[in-house]
Amino acid sequence: RLLQFVTGTSKVPLEGFKALQGISGPQKFQIHKAYGAP
Repeated sequence: RLLQFVTGTSKVPLEGFKALQGISGPQKFQIHKAYGAP
């Protein structure tokens, strides 16, 4: 569900998260920011 919240989709491309970074920027930063939220 976290992936769906961040990227708007629960499906992961065959290329993996690297493809997601190419689609909408560095997801690692957004996911880290989400976990770091109070």
